[in-house]
Amino acid sequence: MRRLRVAWRRAWPTVALGLAALLVLAALPGLDPHGAMRLIPPVRKHLGRSAFEVVGVYDRAGQGVDGLPISASFGVLSENSGLVDGILADWYVVDESGRVGQAGLDGQAVGFARSIEAGVWALVTLQAGSGGAAPAYLATPAVRRSTAGRLADVVVTELYDGLVIDLSPVAVTGGAAVETQVVALMEETRRAMGRRGTLGVVIPALTAPREQPFPIDPASLTGVADWIILQGWGEHWPGSRPGPMGGLEWLTGNLDALLARVGPRQVSLALPAFAYDWPVDGDQAAVRRGRDVAALGRTEGTAVRSVQAAETEVRYVTRSGLQSQAWYLDGQSFLSRVRMAKTYGLRGVVLWRLGDEDDSWWMELGQEVVPER
Repeated sequence: MRRLRVAWRRAWPTVALGLAALLVLAALPGLDPHGAMRLIPPVRKHLGRSAFEVVGVYDRAGQGVDGLPISASFGVLSENSGLVDGILADWYVVDESGRVGQAGLDGQAVGFARSIEAGVWALVTLQAGSGGAAPAYLATPAVRRSTAGRLADVVVTELYDGLVIDLSPVAVTGGAAVETQVVALMEETRRAMGRRGTLGVVIPALTAPREQPFPIDPASLTGVADWIILQGWGEHWPGSRPGPMGGLEWLTGNLDALLARVGPRQVSLALPAFAYDWPVDGDQAAVRRGRDVAALGRTEGTAVRSVQAAETEVRYVTRSGLQSQAWYLDGQSFLSRVRMAKTYGLRGVVLWRLGDEDDSWWMELGQEVVPER
């Protein structure tokens, strides 16, 4: 015992120095593939994440400014960086065969997000199968493992904080067997990722009415997915009759149905920054930016806020003389949903997509969230 005490007295300065060095290295910025300074992910996430998380889906599509394509998402992100805890980088898709395609990487967005200590997750959309059949990437264990390996490589190559996989397209194909196959793909992806980041999934609304029932029980995903993002729209859709995208009563029913299966801290509520615009004499709505519909309501049409649905309806006449009816979330509608998410104790909200929303969202979000940070 005396020898052990003597050895410890000699060794403890070296041990303490080594531990201090590890802590310093963990806190020092490193260089990511885009040249942006960042903290090592686990430390950065611990330091940067707030109690209620605000994440935005990032769209790299450009809006022309002086002949240059500037992403509307980037403009909103840079102007409201103090309110955004992370972005979902929407430029990956898995085709039917299981290949992972990249629709152009916006290094400026990734670098900026990391410079403000915001999380960056790759948003991957799973393509639906053709002809009503399940896509080939779900068909066999070997194909699922291969697809999962490619997905994990995205995280490793770009040093993302993880993957978020949009499962909503698989709701329209595959039949009852799709649940087992999708869960198996998620398990393979989790295994391929190991401890490298978060694995999240996006699921559509669960309760009727909606365009297509979702065939997967969310409880089957909880063991493999760290994060479940519920789409807060689907009460009406482009092919339905006009009406709210997701009124409060309908949305409450969806959250109750989900939280009966999943813990609230595992769930974020996705809020639509877009709008559905139905021609009165037509049967298919166009998808428009919420900010554009809000502008129409102020200048060319009549805006009426539904108290029951907590959404705003805009009626206007197009340039060709046709009557049109659009629904979107104004600032008050958005705020009511943020407060709903907080009341339910959710992880946070996801703004789908940055740059499409009514500008008043940010004023409401600043007053609601900033005092808590």
